Amino acid sequence: MSFAAASAGTPERLSAVHVDVADPGAVLAAAQARGCALEAGGFLLCGVRFVPRAADR
Repeated sequence: MSFAAASAGTPERLSAVHVDVADPGAVLAAAQARGCALEAGGFLLCGVRFVPRAADR
């Protein structure tokens, strides 16, 4: 787990979760098929960006 400082003038919050998965492309396709917006290499769910990453990295 890692944390980053909030930008000046913004409140502290959980904004992204990076998740190790076997097939990031399949995760993004499934999220998009279920109506989640894709953004910056991840998808938005309830205001939080989930970013799938290859588990073997």
